[in-house]
This record gives sequence, structure tokens and C-alpha cells, in this order.
Amino acid sequence: MNFIPAFLLALAVDLVDISGTSHFSARIKNTVSTIPVDDLSPGLYFLRIVFDGRMVQVKKVVVGR
Repeated sequence: MNFIPAFLLALAVDLVDISGTSHFSARIKNTVSTIPVDDLSPGLYFLRIVFDGRMVQVKKVVVGR
């Protein structure tokens, strides 16, 4: 049986490029998650972390080849 803390059920992420276009969105279901970047063009992206419908943090992500 897997136990997922209740706060994780309300946690989501959104990966957007500099123009605001979303390239990946997901609800977090584990304490460790992987975001696929193989199909993204090299450049600067922002990972928006959302809790209970409100953005709580933004992290810069640089994709290079």
C-alpha cells in the first residue's frame, strides 16, 4: 500500500517557456517526479509550482543540448 501525504494531492507543476506557453503540466503524485525535456528546444523555461490553485514558487530551468 502506498501512502501519499494529503498536501501532495493539491500540488501541481507547470513548465512554461519565456513567452508563457505551457509545455508540461501535471499533478504531483509522488515525492520524486520526472519532467520530460527531450522534446523541448534548448532555452530558458520556468517551472511553476502550484499548491491548492495558487502559485507558490517559480524555478528557472535551462534546457541545453
